[in-house]
Amino acid sequence: MPLEASSSAKDLMTLLGKHHVYRVPIIDGEKQQLTNLITQSALVNIIAAKVELFAPVVGRTLKALGLAQPKKLFTVAINDPAKQAFKTMITARISAVPVTGVDGKLIANISARDVRAVLSSPSLIGELNRPLSAFLPLVHESEIDVMAPGICCSPEATLAHIIKQLALSRIHRIYVVDAHKKLINVVSLTDVIRTLVGEEER
Repeated sequence: MPLEASSSAKDLMTLLGKHHVYRVPIIDGEKQQLTNLITQSALVNIIAAKVELFAPVVGRTLKALGLAQPKKLFTVAINDPAKQAFKTMITARISAVPVTGVDGKLIANISARDVRAVLSSPSLIGELNRPLSAFLPLVHESEIDVMAPGICCSPEATLAHIIKQLALSRIHRIYVVDAHKKLINVVSLTDVIRTLVGEEER
Protein backbone atom coordinates (compact mmCIF):
# COMPACT_ATOMS: atom_id res chain seq x y z
CA MET A 1 0.00 0.00 0.00
CA PRO A 2 2.35 2.76 -1.18
CA LEU A 3 1.78 6.49 -0.83
CA GLU A 4 3.04 9.26 -3.07
CA ALA A 5 5.59 11.56 -1.44
CA SER A 6 3.08 14.38 -1.98
CA SER A 7 0.42 12.63 0.15
CA SER A 8 -0.72 14.25 3.39
CA ALA A 9 0.28 13.20 6.89
CA LYS A 10 -3.38 12.35 7.47
CA ASP A 11 -3.28 9.84 4.58
CA LEU A 12 -0.25 8.20 6.22
CA MET A 13 -1.87 8.14 9.67
CA THR A 14 -5.08 6.69 8.23
CA LEU A 15 -3.20 3.79 6.63
CA LEU A 16 -1.06 3.10 9.71
CA GLY A 17 -3.82 3.60 12.26
CA LYS A 18 -7.09 2.49 10.70
CA HIS A 19 -6.19 -0.18 8.16
CA HIS A 20 -3.87 -2.42 10.22
CA VAL A 21 -0.84 -1.53 8.12
CA TYR A 22 2.46 -1.51 10.02
CA ARG A 23 4.71 0.15 7.42
CA VAL A 24 4.02 2.25 4.33
CA PRO A 25 6.34 2.57 1.29
CA ILE A 26 6.69 6.16 0.05
CA ILE A 27 7.22 6.48 -3.69
CA ASP A 28 8.15 9.14 -6.19
CA GLY A 29 5.45 8.60 -8.79
CA GLU A 30 7.26 10.44 -11.58
CA LYS A 31 10.49 8.48 -11.19
CA GLN A 32 8.69 5.30 -10.09
CA GLN A 33 11.17 4.98 -7.24
CA LEU A 34 10.86 3.96 -3.61
CA THR A 35 12.05 6.93 -1.54
CA ASN A 36 11.23 5.91 2.02
CA LEU A 37 9.54 3.35 4.24
CA ILE A 38 7.66 4.76 7.23
CA THR A 39 6.75 2.46 10.11
CA GLN A 40 4.28 2.97 12.95
CA SER A 41 7.23 3.45 15.33
CA ALA A 42 8.75 6.15 13.12
CA LEU A 43 5.43 7.97 12.90
CA VAL A 44 4.93 7.90 16.68
CA ASN A 45 8.46 9.29 17.11
CA ILE A 46 7.53 12.18 14.81
CA ILE A 47 4.29 12.75 16.71
CA ALA A 48 6.18 12.71 20.04
CA ALA A 49 8.47 15.48 18.77
CA LYS A 50 5.45 17.57 17.67
CA VAL A 51 2.98 16.43 20.32
CA GLU A 52 1.74 19.98 20.98
CA LEU A 53 0.22 20.02 17.48
CA PHE A 54 -2.26 17.37 18.62
CA ALA A 55 -3.72 19.39 21.50
CA PRO A 56 -6.18 19.11 23.11
CA VAL A 57 -6.70 15.38 22.46
CA VAL A 58 -3.26 14.35 23.76
CA GLY A 59 -4.04 16.03 27.06
CA ARG A 60 -6.96 13.68 27.69
CA THR A 61 -6.58 10.53 29.77
CA LEU A 62 -6.75 6.97 28.46
CA LYS A 63 -9.93 6.56 30.50
CA ALA A 64 -11.55 9.57 28.85
CA LEU A 65 -10.54 8.33 25.39
CA GLY A 66 -11.96 4.84 25.98
CA LEU A 67 -8.54 3.19 25.91
CA ALA A 68 -8.72 1.89 29.48
CA GLN A 69 -11.88 -0.20 29.25
CA PRO A 70 -11.41 -3.65 30.85
CA LYS A 71 -10.46 -6.13 28.17
CA LYS A 72 -9.71 -9.85 28.14
CA LEU A 73 -6.00 -10.19 27.36
CA PHE A 74 -3.91 -13.24 26.55
CA THR A 75 -1.27 -13.71 29.24
CA VAL A 76 1.39 -16.19 30.36
CA ALA A 77 2.61 -16.82 33.88
CA ILE A 78 6.20 -16.29 34.99
CA ASN A 79 6.52 -20.02 35.79
CA ASP A 80 5.19 -21.16 32.40
CA PRO A 81 7.73 -22.62 29.96
CA ALA A 82 9.02 -20.05 27.48
CA LYS A 83 7.64 -22.03 24.54
CA GLN A 84 4.13 -21.46 25.93
CA ALA A 85 4.54 -17.71 25.41
CA PHE A 86 5.45 -18.18 21.76
CA LYS A 87 2.60 -20.67 21.24
CA THR A 88 0.19 -18.12 22.71
CA MET A 89 1.46 -15.43 20.31
CA ILE A 90 0.96 -17.76 17.33
CA THR A 91 -2.49 -18.95 18.44
CA ALA A 92 -3.76 -15.46 19.28
CA ARG A 93 -1.99 -13.87 16.28
CA ILE A 94 -0.36 -11.21 18.46
CA SER A 95 3.24 -9.99 18.53
CA ALA A 96 3.66 -9.85 22.31
CA VAL A 97 2.16 -11.25 25.48
CA PRO A 98 2.29 -9.90 29.05
CA VAL A 99 3.93 -12.02 31.73
CA THR A 100 2.21 -12.14 35.10
CA GLY A 101 3.37 -13.26 38.52
CA VAL A 102 1.75 -15.89 40.71
CA ASP A 103 -0.46 -13.11 42.12
CA GLY A 104 -1.63 -12.10 38.64
CA LYS A 105 0.28 -8.82 38.61
CA LEU A 106 2.08 -7.65 35.47
CA ILE A 107 5.84 -8.15 35.77
CA ALA A 108 7.24 -8.39 32.24
CA ASN A 109 6.57 -8.60 28.52
CA ILE A 110 7.74 -11.12 25.94
CA SER A 111 7.52 -10.30 22.25
CA ALA A 112 8.50 -11.16 18.70
CA ARG A 113 11.80 -9.40 19.41
CA ASP A 114 12.61 -12.26 21.80
CA VAL A 115 11.79 -14.76 19.06
CA ARG A 116 14.49 -13.12 16.93
CA ALA A 117 16.94 -13.48 19.83
CA VAL A 118 16.28 -17.23 19.87
CA LEU A 119 16.69 -17.53 16.09
CA SER A 120 19.98 -15.64 16.15
CA SER A 121 21.37 -17.81 18.96
CA PRO A 122 20.64 -21.52 18.35
CA SER A 123 21.88 -22.38 21.83
CA LEU A 124 18.71 -20.78 23.20
CA ILE A 125 16.45 -23.29 21.43
CA GLY A 126 17.08 -25.80 24.20
CA GLU A 127 16.10 -23.19 26.77
CA LEU A 128 12.51 -22.93 25.52
CA ASN A 129 11.39 -25.59 28.00
CA ARG A 130 12.67 -23.54 30.93
CA PRO A 131 10.26 -21.29 32.85
CA LEU A 132 10.05 -17.67 31.74
CA SER A 133 11.68 -16.58 35.00
CA ALA A 134 14.86 -18.34 33.81
CA PHE A 135 14.43 -17.73 30.07
CA LEU A 136 13.85 -13.95 30.07
CA PRO A 137 17.27 -13.08 31.58
CA LEU A 138 18.89 -15.02 28.72
CA VAL A 139 17.33 -12.83 26.02
CA HIS A 140 17.48 -9.51 27.84
CA GLU A 141 20.63 -7.57 28.66
CA SER A 142 19.58 -6.96 32.24
CA GLU A 143 18.23 -9.68 34.49
CA ILE A 144 14.50 -9.63 35.01
CA ASP A 145 13.35 -8.34 38.37
CA VAL A 146 10.18 -10.29 39.11
CA MET A 147 9.21 -7.66 41.67
CA ALA A 148 9.25 -4.82 39.13
CA PRO A 149 6.35 -4.21 36.72
CA GLY A 150 6.82 -4.18 32.97
CA ILE A 151 6.08 -1.09 30.91
CA CYS A 152 2.70 0.01 32.20
CA CYS A 153 0.55 2.99 33.10
CA SER A 154 -2.66 3.85 34.91
CA PRO A 155 -5.99 4.70 33.25
CA GLU A 156 -5.36 8.32 34.30
CA ALA A 157 -2.22 8.64 32.14
CA THR A 158 -2.60 11.15 29.33
CA LEU A 159 -2.21 10.21 25.69
CA ALA A 160 0.74 12.62 25.50
CA HIS A 161 2.49 10.65 28.26
CA ILE A 162 1.88 7.37 26.40
CA ILE A 163 3.21 8.79 23.12
CA LYS A 164 6.38 10.04 24.79
CA GLN A 165 6.90 6.76 26.66
CA LEU A 166 6.46 4.71 23.47
CA ALA A 167 8.98 6.90 21.64
CA LEU A 168 11.57 7.05 24.43
CA SER A 169 11.41 3.33 25.27
CA ARG A 170 11.21 2.21 21.61
CA ILE A 171 8.42 -0.21 22.46
CA HIS A 172 5.22 -1.06 20.60
CA ARG A 173 2.72 -1.26 23.45
CA ILE A 174 2.02 -0.12 26.99
CA TYR A 175 -0.13 -2.09 29.41
CA VAL A 176 -2.85 -0.32 31.36
CA VAL A 177 -3.02 -1.59 34.95
CA ASP A 178 -5.02 -0.82 38.07
CA ALA A 179 -3.62 0.30 41.42
CA HIS A 180 -2.71 -3.32 42.20
CA LYS A 181 -0.78 -3.81 38.92
CA LYS A 182 -3.52 -6.07 37.55
CA LEU A 183 -3.98 -5.89 33.78
CA ILE A 184 -6.85 -3.83 32.40
CA ASN A 185 -5.99 -3.22 28.75
CA VAL A 186 -3.13 -2.64 26.35
CA VAL A 187 -2.44 0.46 24.23
CA SER A 188 -0.48 -0.21 21.04
CA LEU A 189 1.07 2.03 18.40
CA THR A 190 -1.98 1.30 16.24
CA ASP A 191 -4.32 2.42 19.05
CA VAL A 192 -2.46 5.72 19.45
CA ILE A 193 -2.48 6.55 15.74
CA ARG A 194 -6.09 5.43 15.27
CA THR A 195 -7.20 7.59 18.20
CA LEU A 196 -5.48 10.69 16.78
CA VAL A 197 -7.02 10.14 13.33
CA GLY A 198 -10.46 9.48 14.80
CA GLU A 199 -10.39 12.57 17.02
CA GLU A 200 -9.22 14.73 14.11
CA GLU A 201 -12.08 13.45 11.95
CA ARG A 202 -14.62 14.19 14.69
